[in-house]
Amino acid sequence: MKTIKMMMTWFIESGITEQTHESDIKYLRFLNATLLLFVAAQLPVLWLLMALDLWTPLLVNLAALGLCGLGFVLNRRGSHLPAKVLVLSVLIANSAYFALIMGSSAPAHLWLVPMTVLGVLVFKPSERFQMAAVV
Repeated sequence: MKTIKMMMTWFIESGITEQTHESDIKYLRFLNATLLLFVAAQLPVLWLLMALDLWTPLLVNLAALGLCGLGFVLNRRGSHLPAKVLVLSVLIANSAYFALIMGSSAPAHLWLVPMTVLGVLVFKPSERFQMAAVV
């Protein structure tokens, strides 16, 4: 249990250095926590898509996970704004894709609202132009 907590702390604190301004830290932590939750939520979905032989949606989800991984690497290396834009764009596009292909039979469209709210929580007030563009 202690190891899992240490790994989660490492993940959430990634990209935060001594030079990171105190007011920026909460936005970086929130982005990392969002990535962690997205990955955790996608694991059962991946198994379900494989079990149902839905290969195109499976590939879309794997691509989304890969792009979010790239966003994590960007964030970890200090490219915070590109990481935020990439991750939020991928999350919104992934939700929109599944809402489009599944229609109202699955509540994927309901995820669009929380995904857009994430923009307000991930971007700093000084990044409001990028936030508006993504959201």
